[in-house]
Amino acid sequence: MQRSKFHPLPWVGDKVSGVTCPTGLKAVAGATLTCTGEKSGGGSVEIPVRVTKADAKSVTWKFER
Repeated sequence: MQRSKFHPLPWVGDKVSGVTCPTGLKAVAGATLTCTGEKSGGGSVEIPVRVTKADAKSVTWKFER
């Protein structure tokens, strides 16, 4: 049986450091921004973030592919 090596978050499994995110992620469902980080083997990785739910007390967000 052959198993796929596909992973929904392509940077998972890589050592990523120095992750930075721009400020200003709006507390509105559908709002997005892109964080960046450095891979241990060199190069950078982009990490998209999307707000899935927001109300007066909390914001729920997720990593995108």
